[in-house]
Order: sequence, then structure tokens, then C-alpha cells
Amino acid sequence: NQTDIIVYDAESLVAIKDNPSGKYQVVRDIDMEGISWTPFDFSGTINGNGFEISNLHLASGNTSLGLFNTLSGTVKDLTFENINFSSNAYDSLYFGLICSKLTGTIENINVLSGEMYNMSGYVGGLVGLLDGGTIKGCTNKASIIGDGSEDSSSAVGGIVGFINNGAINDCENFGEIEGTYNIGGIVGYSKSIAFSSLTNNGSVTGTEDVGGIFGYLVSTGNYNFESIITNNGDITGEKYVGGIFGRLENSISAKSNYILNIKNLTNEGDITGKEYVGGVLGYIIGNNSNTSYTTKVTFNNLNNTGDITGEFYVGGLIGFGNSDNNESVIENSTSVANITSKAYVGGIAGVLESIGIKGCSNKN
Repeated sequence: NQTDIIVYDAESLVAIKDNPSGKYQVVRDIDMEGISWTPFDFSGTINGNGFEISNLHLASGNTSLGLFNTLSGTVKDLTFENINFSSNAYDSLYFGLICSKLTGTIENINVLSGEMYNMSGYVGGLVGLLDGGTIKGCTNKASIIGDGSEDSSSAVGGIVGFINNGAINDCENFGEIEGTYNIGGIVGYSKSIAFSSLTNNGSVTGTEDVGGIFGYLVSTGNYNFESIITNNGDITGEKYVGGIFGRLENSISAKSNYILNIKNLTNEGDITGKEYVGGVLGYIIGNNSNTSYTTKVTFNNLNNTGDITGEFYVGGLIGFGNSDNNESVIENSTSVANITSKAYVGGIAGVLESIGIKGCSNKN
């Protein structure tokens, strides 16, 4: 068996680059103030044993940025304090505290304070791109700021910027999240729905596709969202703005009927936008472009207590919803929001197309 290598100061932490497939044990808190760090690929294991790395400062031009470039190994049980990452890149790159790209595992990572700022690209509190890896039991309290105003191919999330494939479980964000497109308290933009037990407590601000948990989620199959997902932060945007999802699309073309089942979503933050604004979902569409088949969408136990302000397509739970299956339904769900809108407004939903309402209530 490979002997674990002890990491006890800044010098021994930097030396991991010389053996990026090794097994490491952190045995002391480490102060990185004034220490230069160059990201690299890592395929080994780092056990932080609950110790803290503080004052890690990284800056970049036209390169992706993170403690590691691609992480195919495991990093677990580490705490970070007073991190500062910045970039002036305008390309669609990947930025995350732990790594630019994750194909391995991150577990029990806690970020206590700091700031990440990037001009453009996919920015996550821990991971820029999740591509087949797993994130679990992680917390972020740093502010994450991205500005993709010149390119909609960008995203900002409290934990992950962009999920192409992979799982994220038992994670929580407290940090302030800001950007333009695809802004989420946990994930900015996702093509995967493998997640459970996610909570956002920080404010989330953007322009389009802005959500307390996911900014924009695209799914292409039969899926069940049954884990408890909660947003407590205030959400502000313009188009596709929601307490849990800014926009959720299940658009497929297949010779089969599909089901999109969504349960146990709760929003307690105030939601402000212009069009497609909802307490839980700003905009959702489920359809099969193969007209011989459909996608049935069911909602159960959706709850909203936050006030909602918008102009068009504004609802206590859903701003706008569409399905190509007439059996699609919202049931056993409640909103107690004060709702302000100019047109297409409802206590449960602003506009629903081929989606019924059963056993739901609006108490305000």
C-alpha cells in the first residue's frame, strides 16, 4: 500500500504538484498568505482531517482557474478561509476553488469566507465544470461574482458553475451570488438532475435564468425530483426567475412517453423579476417533439412563502408552465405570497398550458 504523505505547512502543500497521484494527509492549519500557487491536474487523494487552509489568493488571465485544473481523484474534509480568486478572462473558461473540472470526488469541503470574481465563463464556489464526478456534504460562504454580459455561454453557482454530468448531494450555500446568465444559489447551469438535499441561504442576482438552487436545468428523460430542496435567499432577475429553478426544460424527441415528477420544493425568499417569475419555478416546459408521444409533468408538495414581484407571467408557485400531456398536474401545493404583476398573474401560476391544478391553495 502507498504510504500517506504528511502535509503540515505551505511548502509541503505546494510540493503536492511533484507527485499529483499521491495520498496526502493534512495534519495542521496552513496559511498561504504570500505563497505562489500554480494549478495542476490531480488524481490522488487529499484528506484534510478538518484542518484549515487560509489566505489562498489566485489570479488569472486567459486560463481556467482553481486549486487544481482537472481533479480525477478525491479531496475531502478541508476548510478554507479568506480565499480570493480573480480573473480578467473573456473566454468561456472554468473557475472553481477546488478545481476547474471535476471528474473525481469532493466531500465535506467548507468555505468560510472570501470572494471569487471572474469576467466571463463558468464560475462555481467549488467547481467550475462537474463532468462525471460527485460533490457531497459541502458548504460555501464566499461571495461568487461573474460577469458574462458579452456571452450567454456562462454560468455562476454557489457550488458549481456548470454540470455536464455528475451528482451533487447534501450541499448548502450562504454566499452572495451574482452574474448575468444562468445564475443559481447552488448550480448555474445543469444538464444533470442527479441531486438531493440542497439548500441556498444567500441572495442570488442576475439577468436571465436566475434561481435559488438552479439557474437553468435541462433534462432529457424520465426523472424524479423527490429530495427536499429549499431556498431561503432573495432572488432577483429579469427573465426566467424562480425560488428553486429559474428555468427547467424537459424537451426530448423519442419514441416513448416520459414522466417528469417534481416533489418537495420549498421557497422562503422574496422573488423579483419582470417576466416568467414564480415562487418555485419561473418557467417550465415538458414536451416530446415526436408528436406520437408525450411528457407528463407532475408537481407535488411545492411550497412558497416569499413575496413575488414581476410584470408578466407571474405566479405564486410557477410563472409559466407547459406540457404536451393533458394529465400533467400541480397538486397538494401551497403559496402564501403577496404577488404583484401587470398581466398573466395567478396565486398558483401565471399561465399553465395542459397542466391542471388539484388540491392546491393560495392563502394571500
